[in-house]
Amino acid sequence: MALIDYLDGFPCLWATLLAFDGEQTAKLLKALDGCRGSQKVDEIECCLRHALEPGRSLVFDWLAEVGFAYREDGQWLIRRSPRVG
Repeated sequence: MALIDYLDGFPCLWATLLAFDGEQTAKLLKALDGCRGSQKVDEIECCLRHALEPGRSLVFDWLAEVGFAYREDGQWLIRRSPRVG
């Protein structure tokens, strides 16, 4: 389960991940991966503050592995398009 926020015309996507089940989590991660490669989203922020185990650490590790950077609080991961810098 996740909350996804996107404002039309603003090139940022916010995902707040809450709980994980195999199939739905796989679909979400595939969608986030697709957004990473699109030219429509310059920044993706994922919040894991409210996410529960099992699954939280696996998703956290996957996001870090595909290029998301840790925020200072350790609860958010962010990925910026190379166009943003």
